[in-house]
Amino acid sequence: MNAKEIRRRVQRQSNAIFFIFVVIFALVALHVFLHPDPVRREGLYRIDHASDGDTIVVDIEGEKTYVRLIGIDCPESVNPDETKNTPEGKLASDHTRELVRGKRCYLEFDAVTKDDYGRLLAYVYLEDGTFLNEQILKDGYAELLTIPPNVRYSDVFRLAYRQAREKKAGLFAE
Repeated sequence: MNAKEIRRRVQRQSNAIFFIFVVIFALVALHVFLHPDPVRREGLYRIDHASDGDTIVVDIEGEKTYVRLIGIDCPESVNPDETKNTPEGKLASDHTRELVRGKRCYLEFDAVTKDDYGRLLAYVYLEDGTFLNEQILKDGYAELLTIPPNVRYSDVFRLAYRQAREKKAGLFAE
């Protein structure tokens, strides 16, 4: 093998190595693009009470903070316009109150962290690991409410909702 052939072989190997690095870089960049933020779970916070079926009040550094559960919507129970409150809303509120009574939680945030009313938007995990948003759906006390870009668990929620309807759980009972 002469020097010219050796240079060509080395050049081909260098090109192959460069190509492999480009592919690896592209895969890493794609992963970062598809999963831009690692899950931010904060807490452990004491839950003061459930305001209604889809909103809880959490004690954050001595301040009572309203936290709206992402991905779910319960019937009204505490609307200032009394005509909008329903018996189903009272049932959903009572259910959430039972789930959170005396508990502490972690909060996980998505792309949008506050709603138009100034409430925190969060996925809530009870200290025992229960995913509160999902549990309320599984138990049949909420409808789905998917509002992009907060869609991290929309597939999980869709499944829980479908199962609750099939089992006729909670508000879906006949």
